[in-house]
Amino acid sequence: MHKPLKTYAVVLLSAMMLSQPLANSIYAAPTSASTAAVFTLDKLGSVALKNNVKVKLIDMDILEQPSGNILIYTLSYSNSSTNSVAHVDYFSRVTTTGGIVIQGKPVTRDVTKKNIPPKSSQIVTYYVNIGESTKLNGTKVTLLK
Repeated sequence: MHKPLKTYAVVLLSAMMLSQPLANSIYAAPTSASTAAVFTLDKLGSVALKNNVKVKLIDMDILEQPSGNILIYTLSYSNSSTNSVAHVDYFSRVTTTGGIVIQGKPVTRDVTKKNIPPKSSQIVTYYVNIGESTKLNGTKVTLLK
């Protein structure tokens, strides 16, 4: 029953841990002739929420603010079923490296997105205040029903 959600959490955690260099867009020049492979979110697969409904992490970043840093992450939902799927059935939360759990909130432009229509895709961006944390390493994003 919870296997897809656990799988989703593991995939998102892995993506966050491996994508830290991508969030800052800073790359050092290689010091040797060999180059290491770079992990990008476009290589991350989607996770099934239920039959014919999938979600994929497509973007994440940290915005530094005096009142606390804001983690922004974007999920792409794909509904290939013949029924509408309500966003209220699933909610995301972030667990910081310090163990603090915070529920994600959709950004203002996405608040009105309540359902994923049948045979369509929808992108929703979420945010959480992660305090003074400035790294994505060790941060977990989970989607719960």
